[in-house]
Amino acid sequence: MRRAEQSSRKLCSHAKGRAVEKRCRHANARFPPAQRRQMILSGALSFFAEHGFEADTRELASQIGISQALIYRYFKSKNALIDGVYNHIYKSRWKAEWKLGLMDSSKPLDRRLKRFYKSYLSTFDEYEWIRISVFSGLKGNDLVRRYFQSVVKRLIRIVARELRRESGIPVPINGAVDNFDLELAWNFHAGMIYLLMRRYVFQVTPPANNDELIEQTIDQLLPGSIRVLKGRKRTAFRSEGTQRALLHSNELGAQKRSKGT
Repeated sequence: MRRAEQSSRKLCSHAKGRAVEKRCRHANARFPPAQRRQMILSGALSFFAEHGFEADTRELASQIGISQALIYRYFKSKNALIDGVYNHIYKSRWKAEWKLGLMDSSKPLDRRLKRFYKSYLSTFDEYEWIRISVFSGLKGNDLVRRYFQSVVKRLIRIVARELRRESGIPVPINGAVDNFDLELAWNFHAGMIYLLMRRYVFQVTPPANNDELIEQTIDQLLPGSIRVLKGRKRTAFRSEGTQRALLHSNELGAQKRSKGT
Protein backbone atom coordinates (compact mmCIF):
# COMPACT_ATOMS: atom_id res chain seq x y z
CA MET A 1 0.00 0.00 0.00
CA ARG A 2 2.88 2.44 0.85
CA ARG A 3 4.40 2.01 -2.60
CA ALA A 4 1.08 2.81 -4.24
CA GLU A 5 0.63 5.89 -2.05
CA GLN A 6 4.20 7.03 -2.85
CA SER A 7 3.42 6.65 -6.54
CA SER A 8 0.34 8.76 -6.00
CA ARG A 9 2.40 11.52 -4.32
CA LYS A 10 4.95 11.42 -7.15
CA LEU A 11 2.18 11.99 -9.66
CA CYS A 12 0.95 14.92 -7.62
CA SER A 13 4.38 16.54 -7.42
CA HIS A 14 4.36 17.01 -11.20
CA ALA A 15 0.75 18.13 -11.48
CA LYS A 16 -0.17 21.73 -12.21
CA GLY A 17 -3.30 23.77 -11.74
CA ARG A 18 -5.55 24.30 -8.76
CA ALA A 19 -8.05 21.60 -9.71
CA VAL A 20 -5.32 19.01 -10.12
CA GLU A 21 -3.60 20.07 -6.89
CA LYS A 22 -6.89 19.68 -5.07
CA ARG A 23 -7.27 16.15 -6.44
CA CYS A 24 -3.72 15.38 -5.42
CA ARG A 25 -4.22 16.54 -1.85
CA HIS A 26 -7.35 14.39 -1.82
CA ALA A 27 -5.38 11.41 -3.14
CA ASN A 28 -2.59 11.84 -0.57
CA ALA A 29 -4.98 11.88 2.34
CA ARG A 30 -5.23 8.65 4.28
CA PHE A 31 -8.63 6.99 4.15
CA PRO A 32 -9.96 3.72 5.51
CA PRO A 33 -9.81 0.99 2.82
CA ALA A 34 -13.60 0.88 2.38
CA GLN A 35 -13.77 4.64 1.87
CA ARG A 36 -10.82 4.64 -0.53
CA ARG A 37 -12.44 1.83 -2.54
CA GLN A 38 -15.68 3.78 -2.73
CA MET A 39 -13.83 6.90 -3.88
CA ILE A 40 -12.19 4.95 -6.71
CA LEU A 41 -15.53 3.44 -7.66
CA SER A 42 -17.23 6.86 -7.72
CA GLY A 43 -14.45 8.21 -9.93
CA ALA A 44 -14.81 5.20 -12.23
CA LEU A 45 -18.54 5.82 -12.60
CA SER A 46 -17.98 9.36 -13.85
CA PHE A 47 -15.02 8.31 -16.00
CA PHE A 48 -16.74 5.41 -17.75
CA ALA A 49 -19.90 7.47 -18.24
CA GLU A 50 -17.84 10.03 -20.11
CA HIS A 51 -15.36 7.85 -22.02
CA GLY A 52 -16.85 4.35 -22.16
CA PHE A 53 -15.36 1.06 -21.03
CA GLU A 54 -12.66 1.06 -23.70
CA ALA A 55 -10.84 3.88 -21.92
CA ASP A 56 -7.59 3.00 -20.17
CA THR A 57 -7.35 2.81 -16.39
CA ARG A 58 -4.23 5.00 -16.58
CA GLU A 59 -6.48 7.80 -17.75
CA LEU A 60 -8.90 7.01 -14.94
CA ALA A 61 -6.07 7.16 -12.40
CA SER A 62 -4.90 10.49 -13.78
CA GLN A 63 -8.41 11.93 -13.68
CA ILE A 64 -9.03 11.05 -10.05
CA GLY A 65 -5.48 11.91 -8.98
CA ILE A 66 -4.10 8.55 -7.90
CA SER A 67 -1.76 5.94 -9.34
CA GLN A 68 -2.92 3.08 -11.53
CA ALA A 69 -1.29 0.73 -9.00
CA LEU A 70 -3.61 2.04 -6.30
CA ILE A 71 -6.65 1.19 -8.42
CA TYR A 72 -5.44 -2.40 -8.78
CA ARG A 73 -4.78 -2.55 -5.06
CA TYR A 74 -8.54 -2.41 -4.57
CA PHE A 75 -9.72 -3.98 -7.83
CA LYS A 76 -7.67 -6.92 -9.11
CA SER A 77 -8.43 -6.17 -12.76
CA LYS A 78 -10.34 -3.80 -14.99
CA ASN A 79 -13.13 -6.37 -15.22
CA ALA A 80 -13.32 -6.45 -11.43
CA LEU A 81 -13.68 -2.67 -11.46
CA ILE A 82 -16.45 -2.93 -14.06
CA ASP A 83 -18.17 -5.53 -11.88
CA GLY A 84 -17.98 -3.04 -9.04
CA VAL A 85 -19.66 -0.48 -11.27
CA TYR A 86 -22.39 -3.00 -12.10
CA ASN A 87 -23.08 -3.76 -8.45
CA HIS A 88 -23.17 -0.09 -7.59
CA ILE A 89 -25.42 1.27 -10.32
CA TYR A 90 -27.66 -1.75 -10.92
CA LYS A 91 -27.89 -4.42 -8.24
CA SER A 92 -27.59 -2.18 -5.19
CA ARG A 93 -30.53 -0.05 -6.33
CA TRP A 94 -33.06 -2.84 -6.69
CA LYS A 95 -36.05 -2.37 -4.39
CA ALA A 96 -38.05 -5.41 -3.29
CA GLU A 97 -41.21 -3.31 -2.92
CA TRP A 98 -41.33 -2.73 -6.69
CA LYS A 99 -42.28 -6.33 -7.37
CA LEU A 100 -44.70 -6.51 -4.46
CA GLY A 101 -46.36 -3.24 -5.43
CA LEU A 102 -46.91 -4.29 -9.03
CA MET A 103 -48.52 -7.55 -7.91
CA ASP A 104 -50.87 -5.94 -5.39
CA SER A 105 -54.19 -6.54 -7.15
CA SER A 106 -56.10 -4.73 -4.40
CA LYS A 107 -55.12 -1.47 -6.13
CA PRO A 108 -56.01 -0.37 -9.69
CA LEU A 109 -53.36 -1.25 -12.25
CA ASP A 110 -52.89 2.33 -13.43
CA ARG A 111 -52.09 3.41 -9.87
CA ARG A 112 -49.62 0.54 -9.43
CA LEU A 113 -47.82 1.32 -12.68
CA LYS A 114 -47.60 5.03 -11.91
CA ARG A 115 -46.27 4.43 -8.42
CA PHE A 116 -43.69 1.93 -9.65
CA TYR A 117 -42.36 4.04 -12.52
CA LYS A 118 -42.17 7.18 -10.41
CA SER A 119 -39.97 5.31 -7.95
CA TYR A 120 -37.98 3.55 -10.68
CA LEU A 121 -37.27 6.72 -12.60
CA SER A 122 -36.27 8.68 -9.50
CA THR A 123 -33.82 5.87 -8.68
CA PHE A 124 -32.10 5.81 -12.08
CA ASP A 125 -32.51 9.38 -13.30
CA GLU A 126 -28.84 10.28 -13.45
CA TYR A 127 -26.18 11.03 -16.03
CA GLU A 128 -23.84 8.14 -15.16
CA TRP A 129 -26.48 5.41 -15.14
CA ILE A 130 -27.92 5.89 -18.60
CA ARG A 131 -24.62 6.69 -20.31
CA ILE A 132 -22.89 3.65 -18.82
CA SER A 133 -25.86 1.55 -19.93
CA VAL A 134 -25.56 2.87 -23.49
CA PHE A 135 -21.78 2.39 -23.63
CA SER A 136 -22.22 -1.15 -22.29
CA GLY A 137 -24.66 -2.05 -25.04
CA LEU A 138 -22.63 -0.48 -27.84
CA LYS A 139 -19.33 -2.10 -26.85
CA GLY A 140 -20.73 -5.57 -26.24
CA ASN A 141 -20.14 -5.41 -22.50
CA ASP A 142 -22.65 -7.55 -20.66
CA LEU A 143 -23.57 -5.11 -17.86
CA VAL A 144 -26.97 -4.18 -19.28
CA ARG A 145 -27.67 -7.72 -20.50
CA ARG A 146 -27.03 -9.05 -17.01
CA TYR A 147 -29.27 -6.39 -15.53
CA PHE A 148 -32.09 -7.12 -17.96
CA GLN A 149 -31.88 -10.86 -17.43
CA SER A 150 -31.66 -10.77 -13.66
CA VAL A 151 -33.92 -7.84 -12.79
CA VAL A 152 -35.85 -6.09 -15.50
CA LYS A 153 -37.37 -9.18 -17.10
CA ARG A 154 -38.90 -10.07 -13.77
CA LEU A 155 -40.70 -6.75 -13.71
CA ILE A 156 -41.66 -6.91 -17.39
CA ARG A 157 -43.24 -10.36 -16.92
CA ILE A 158 -45.21 -9.09 -13.94
CA VAL A 159 -46.51 -6.11 -15.93
CA ALA A 160 -47.44 -8.42 -18.84
CA ARG A 161 -49.38 -10.74 -16.57
CA GLU A 162 -51.16 -7.84 -14.87
CA LEU A 163 -52.14 -6.44 -18.29
CA ARG A 164 -53.75 -9.79 -19.13
CA ARG A 165 -55.69 -9.79 -15.86
CA GLU A 166 -56.82 -6.22 -16.47
CA SER A 167 -58.07 -7.29 -19.90
CA GLY A 168 -60.02 -10.26 -18.53
CA ILE A 169 -57.67 -12.79 -20.08
CA PRO A 170 -56.58 -15.77 -17.93
CA VAL A 171 -52.93 -15.97 -17.00
CA PRO A 172 -51.38 -19.40 -17.69
CA ILE A 173 -50.95 -21.48 -14.54
CA ASN A 174 -47.27 -22.02 -15.28
CA GLY A 175 -46.73 -18.25 -15.49
CA ALA A 176 -45.63 -18.35 -19.13
CA VAL A 177 -46.09 -15.10 -21.03
CA ASP A 178 -46.59 -14.71 -24.76
CA ASN A 179 -43.83 -12.75 -26.53
CA PHE A 180 -46.33 -10.24 -27.89
CA ASP A 181 -47.66 -9.69 -24.36
CA LEU A 182 -44.10 -9.03 -23.24
CA GLU A 183 -43.69 -6.43 -25.98
CA LEU A 184 -46.72 -4.56 -24.68
CA ALA A 185 -45.11 -4.46 -21.24
CA TRP A 186 -41.74 -3.42 -22.70
CA ASN A 187 -43.41 -0.36 -24.24
CA PHE A 188 -43.95 1.08 -20.77
CA HIS A 189 -40.35 0.52 -19.76
CA ALA A 190 -38.91 1.71 -23.06
CA GLY A 191 -40.69 5.04 -22.70
CA MET A 192 -38.98 5.68 -19.38
CA ILE A 193 -35.54 4.66 -20.63
CA TYR A 194 -35.85 6.79 -23.76
CA LEU A 195 -36.72 9.76 -21.57
CA LEU A 196 -33.33 9.37 -19.86
CA MET A 197 -31.56 8.90 -23.19
CA ARG A 198 -32.99 12.16 -24.50
CA ARG A 199 -31.95 13.92 -21.31
CA TYR A 200 -28.40 12.61 -20.90
CA VAL A 201 -27.30 11.12 -24.24
CA PHE A 202 -28.98 13.18 -26.96
CA GLN A 203 -29.10 16.25 -24.70
CA VAL A 204 -32.57 17.13 -25.93
CA THR A 205 -34.20 18.21 -22.70
CA PRO A 206 -37.69 16.81 -22.05
CA PRO A 207 -39.97 18.43 -19.45
CA ALA A 208 -38.35 18.34 -16.02
CA ASN A 209 -41.34 17.04 -14.06
CA ASN A 210 -40.86 13.27 -14.19
CA ASP A 211 -44.00 12.48 -12.22
CA GLU A 212 -46.26 14.34 -14.63
CA LEU A 213 -44.56 12.66 -17.59
CA ILE A 214 -45.15 9.25 -16.01
CA GLU A 215 -48.81 10.03 -15.34
CA GLN A 216 -49.25 11.04 -18.98
CA THR A 217 -47.34 8.02 -20.35
CA ILE A 218 -49.35 5.49 -18.33
CA ASP A 219 -52.63 7.19 -19.25
CA GLN A 220 -51.60 6.95 -22.89
CA LEU A 221 -50.24 3.39 -23.01
CA LEU A 222 -52.45 1.47 -20.60
CA PRO A 223 -55.82 1.84 -22.44
CA GLY A 224 -54.16 1.01 -25.76
CA SER A 225 -52.49 -2.10 -24.36
CA ILE A 226 -55.78 -3.36 -22.92
CA ARG A 227 -57.54 -2.67 -26.22
CA VAL A 228 -54.91 -4.67 -28.11
CA LEU A 229 -55.19 -7.62 -25.73
CA LYS A 230 -58.98 -7.67 -25.86
CA GLY A 231 -58.88 -7.45 -29.65
CA ARG A 232 -56.44 -10.35 -29.79
CA LYS A 233 -58.74 -12.35 -27.51
CA ARG A 234 -61.74 -11.74 -29.82
CA THR A 235 -59.71 -12.72 -32.87
CA ALA A 236 -58.51 -15.90 -31.17
CA PHE A 237 -62.08 -16.75 -30.11
CA ARG A 238 -63.40 -16.32 -33.67
CA SER A 239 -60.53 -18.39 -35.01
CA GLU A 240 -61.24 -21.17 -32.53
CA GLY A 241 -64.94 -21.03 -33.44
CA THR A 242 -64.13 -21.33 -37.13
CA GLN A 243 -61.85 -24.29 -36.48
CA ARG A 244 -64.50 -26.04 -34.40
CA ALA A 245 -67.13 -25.48 -37.09
CA LEU A 246 -64.78 -26.81 -39.76
CA LEU A 247 -63.96 -29.85 -37.66
CA HIS A 248 -67.66 -30.51 -37.05
CA SER A 249 -68.40 -30.17 -40.77
CA ASN A 250 -65.65 -32.65 -41.62
CA GLU A 251 -67.01 -35.13 -39.08
CA LEU A 252 -70.53 -34.87 -40.57
CA GLY A 253 -69.15 -35.37 -44.06
CA ALA A 254 -67.24 -38.44 -42.92
CA GLN A 255 -70.38 -39.87 -41.31
CA LYS A 256 -72.44 -39.35 -44.51
CA ARG A 257 -69.78 -41.01 -46.62
CA SER A 258 -69.67 -43.89 -44.16
CA LYS A 259 -73.45 -44.40 -44.43
CA GLY A 260 -73.33 -44.20 -48.22
CA THR A 261 -70.89 -47.07 -48.41
